[in-house]
Amino acid sequence: MWLVTGAAGFIGSHFYDRLKAIDEKVVVLDSLSYASDSSRIDANDLLVGDICNPTLVQYLFQRYTFDVVVNFAAESHVDNSYRDTPSFTRSNVDGVVNLLENMRKFSPKTLFVQISTDEVYGDEPKPHTVKDPLNPQNPYAATKAAAEFMVNAYARSFKLRTMIIRSSNNWGPRQHPEKFIPSVLRAKHTGIEMILHGHGLMRDFIHVEDNVRAIHELVGAARKGTWNVATGKQVYLAEVLERVGGVPYRLSRERPGVDVGYWVDPDATWRALGWEPPDWDEDERWDAYAGSPK
Repeated sequence: MWLVTGAAGFIGSHFYDRLKAIDEKVVVLDSLSYASDSSRIDANDLLVGDICNPTLVQYLFQRYTFDVVVNFAAESHVDNSYRDTPSFTRSNVDGVVNLLENMRKFSPKTLFVQISTDEVYGDEPKPHTVKDPLNPQNPYAATKAAAEFMVNAYARSFKLRTMIIRSSNNWGPRQHPEKFIPSVLRAKHTGIEMILHGHGLMRDFIHVEDNVRAIHELVGAARKGTWNVATGKQVYLAEVLERVGGVPYRLSRERPGVDVGYWVDPDATWRALGWEPPDWDEDERWDAYAGSPK
């Protein structure tokens, strides 16, 4: 049985669909924040609540025997992390500790999978492997890095079974409009100007279905430790604008702490799994996705 937190959100809902397609038993814990949608989850699988609630999380671990816990629950929009850093710390750090603490007490044999981000590396322009030190440069990235340290501390101190997966920028259906690619498509179809935070920014874009496939296969193969899940190819944000075409935008002053790019080396992951995803600009799914307003 699986506990998947944050599965009513973008990436989590695709992971939930993958599990349900093979008839896995799943319990979803989701607070149904602004970026979630309860219609993505079967009503019988959904428990509405906060991973920071110790009573609720304790109830779950006492009622069910989970084989795997996958934590997608997080505040994730970098712009929002500048405006409300405490809420990011609460969700992204305190919530993770609450899950780990209840696992330590009630379910120490369960595998805990923390979904992290390539942003924990910072933007030093070199391909980062999982052995490289973390150097987060914005509040969101710092909270995700802090969560990783807690995961590793619990694994070492209390012998918990853990895995950390650092995913790059996802794209695909159900992504919230505040994210970059949906905002580009919305600007294209509505004519409403979008904001680009500075010249020269680069990101690694992976399709959400490839990301959740990799996560699922890493768990299924009992791959311990930390893994990068990315295409390994940096794309200028301006390239996305050019490929979509006709996107009204204005250039804003760069945000404090904005990262130019995230260079990650995912080769170890794809060698372990025996496949690798296409680059964003060669992905056949793009035209179908980009053909309608987001």
